[in-house]
Amino acid sequence: MKEIQNHIKEKNFKNFYLFTGCEQYLKDYYAKRIVEENIMDINDSFNYLKMLSDIDYKALLNFVTSPPVFSDKKVLVVKNSGIFKSIKEDAKKIWLDVFENVNPDLIIIFSENDIDKRGVLYKKITSLAKCAEFDKQKDTELKKWILKISASYKIKIDDDAIEFLISICLNDMTNILNEFTKLANYKKKEGVITLKDVELNVSKNIENRVFDMIDMLTKGEFKKSYEMFCDLKTLNEPPERILANICAEYLKIRRTKLMYEKEDKNTIAGKIKVPPFFVGKYIEKAKKIKIEKLDEMVFLCQQTDYFIKNGIKEKWDAIENILIQSQI
Repeated sequence: MKEIQNHIKEKNFKNFYLFTGCEQYLKDYYAKRIVEENIMDINDSFNYLKMLSDIDYKALLNFVTSPPVFSDKKVLVVKNSGIFKSIKEDAKKIWLDVFENVNPDLIIIFSENDIDKRGVLYKKITSLAKCAEFDKQKDTELKKWILKISASYKIKIDDDAIEFLISICLNDMTNILNEFTKLANYKKKEGVITLKDVELNVSKNIENRVFDMIDMLTKGEFKKSYEMFCDLKTLNEPPERILANICAEYLKIRRTKLMYEKEDKNTIAGKIKVPPFFVGKYIEKAKKIKIEKLDEMVFLCQQTDYFIKNGIKEKWDAIENILIQSQI
């Protein structure tokens, strides 16, 4: 990443860039920065072209073989084309020719989700390009990034609010930015974003919804838990994903039960991979549920997974049975 930042800072660019990894925000961000440094107007079709999965090879060849018009550079962005995973032989030959005979004033940026490192095209591009893999960022990096954004909005955000925002957005930078922007506009007058603001206003992902569902069960609120389950069905969440998260939740509670008398909250947070302020809720659950019950629920989740995969039980009925058996 630092190399790409230096390329942008020094305006010294390579002909090829290959961005991979699951953090789409960073791939889009650095592609955009390279375009901005080389193209005055993205509507300038002579010097800028963006192609998605369905590549028009005639347009591609016309673009890469023609010189810039009133510009020092031309930029081609190819996004999620899949050419580094599966490609027809005639298309492969076109790309190999482009790679081997690139005009010095042309920059091609590939932003790809799927690649096969054994492929001919991948091996060729890695010998020519600056390659960068953008994976999910660590919490520490995301905290710094969020604080920079909050400073640009001239608004403060509490530490526990940052941690919960990262957790609820699953470390996805696009989601974090979108949700932070909404919160910043909503809390502009107050000048500070709190944990409660995040809890009340940020859309919850499936992990958080399952957390709340199990939380209601441990509090004896079966009706509320069942309503949450019905909401997940209405939202068309895949039952297999819900089951996986229920099982993961019980495993976290079980691990917490085995640790909470010996370890501090920060250690537990690291081991079960939740924000430290969440640990208290897991300890509360762990104290309420006997280890035998937790073992029973983990086994039931695994058994249900087998039943669903082999068509022995209907998916939703099987998961509903877990809720019924979860009552303590």
